[in-house]
Order: sequence, then structure tokens, then C-alpha cells
Amino acid sequence: MNNEYTVLPAFYDELNSDVDYEAYASFICSKLTNDTPDVLDLGCGTGDLSHILALRGANVVGLDASSEMLTLASHKSEMKRAKVFYTCQNMTSFSTGRMYDAVISTFDCLNYLLTKADLLRAFNCVSKELKDDGIFIFDMNTEYKFVNIYADNSYVLESDRIFCAWENYYDEKSKKCDFYINIFAEENGMWRRYFEEQTERMFTLDEIKSALKKAGLTFVSVSSDYDGSPVTDTTERYYIIAKK
Repeated sequence: MNNEYTVLPAFYDELNSDVDYEAYASFICSKLTNDTPDVLDLGCGTGDLSHILALRGANVVGLDASSEMLTLASHKSEMKRAKVFYTCQNMTSFSTGRMYDAVISTFDCLNYLLTKADLLRAFNCVSKELKDDGIFIFDMNTEYKFVNIYADNSYVLESDRIFCAWENYYDEKSKKCDFYINIFAEENGMWRRYFEEQTERMFTLDEIKSALKKAGLTFVSVSSDYDGSPVTDTTERYYIIAKK
């Protein structure tokens, strides 16, 4: 499976047009004590959160393994006049040569790490880049989402010019879900088909806490949304805060 987006970047923003980036940015900013914090956006994608945080005064570095995503992010930064530095690196072995007040990783980026060893490597990298008392804010999809929402289900996403058919296959033994994504996009009056395969892995909350501890990070809190809602049996995504 190829976990570096290749086809999707061109359509990513349109398929995620309903995401409230401003609300997520407000949640992140509410946890920061510095008006001009140094922030690393780990798995920044096309940069929407990076841009918002930069325009709110943060010094932002956006990191992603997809050069295609970063090309779009850089272009949007120029259009929005948001000062963001981008670096193309892997989440399990990155080093930016800087220290941060906060590292963030949003929209289940960390679920694309397929082993507990890789998750620990990523957390170790985060720990090395955080300042003392720095915070790590991230989210990850839950077991409930993998078993009941992803499962072996199929979904359709549509916009004015894009039709996306999304098929899942979840293996309970490996805790991995394969996504088979067909995108049909209208281009110059004709429809063109694109195909992408992706894989995510489910980590239990105990596994996440264990990896944080091994990386020298202290678990602070978990909620089921960025509004602080408590975790329930049907929570689909963990919103986690840890500290250096």
C-alpha cells in the first residue's frame, strides 16, 4: 500500500470543504500560552491549519511526506500571505533543527503509521523537537470507528465536479483498514478516473499512552472532540494532549 498521497492532493480540499479549520485552530490556540508560539504541524497536508495558525501569529513549520501536498500548501500560503516554512519529511524520522512550543498532528495523520514501532518513532521525534513544557496536540481514529464506521463499508463523496467512491476492508487481526478510492473528476467537459490505495492502522488508547510514555511524553487529557466532550463507547476520534 502507498501511504504517500499521490492522486488525492489535487482533490483533497474539495472533498474536505466542510471541515471547520477555524474551530480546530481556536482549540489549539486555547492551549498555547505564548502569543507567538513556535508550532510544528506534523502531517500538514495542504496547509489549511498551518495558514490559520500563522495568520494568528504563530511561527509555523509544516511537515508532510507528500511533495504534492506541500506544493499545494506552499501555493496557498502565497495566496493567503501566510508565512509558513515547509519541509518534506517522514513522520517517523524527521528533524527540523528547531524546538517548538507545540507540535500538532491532525485529521488522523498518525493512523497512517502501520506499526507500534513506527508510532513510537514518531513520538520520539516529537519529544526531541519539543521545548521543555511544550505540548503535543493530536487526534487519532478509535477502535469504534475502524470496526463500525470504516469496517467493510463503502461510501460516496460528491462535489460539483468530483465523484469519489470509497471502499474499505478492515482486518481485525492486523488492525489495519485498506481504502480503495476511485475518483471521477470533470476536466474540460470530460470525466477522468483516478485510483488510489491507502491504509490506516488502529491503535488503542492504551497503546497510544504507552508509546507516549516510552517517548518521554506525559499524557494530559483525551476528549471525543475539540470542544472537550468526554470519550464514550461510540467516540470516533480521540483528541489527545500530551506534554514534554
